[in-house]
Amino acid sequence: MNQIPSAQDQAFALLRCPLTHSVLHRVGEHLVASVGGLRYPIENGIAILILDRAALPNGVDSIQTLRASLILSGELTPRRSA
Repeated sequence: MNQIPSAQDQAFALLRCPLTHSVLHRVGEHLVASVGGLRYPIENGIAILILDRAALPNGVDSIQTLRASLILSGELTPRRSA
C-alpha cells in the first residue's frame, strides 16, 4: 500500500543541495545529498541547508576537500570567477 507523502516531504522533494545542486533524500532527521553525501539537519521541521551546518561524509575533513574531490571525479563543475 502506497503512503501519500506529507506536505513537508513534498516540500523537501523540491529542495536541492546548495553545493552540488543534487536531489536530497530524507534519512531520519537529515536531508542527504545524492551527490557528495552531505547531510543537512532538519530542525523543528525546517531543513537547514547551510554548508557550515552540514555533516560531512565519512573520510572527508572539509567542504573544500569534498568540493575538490567532486570536481576531480566530474560530479561537480568548477565555479567560474566573475
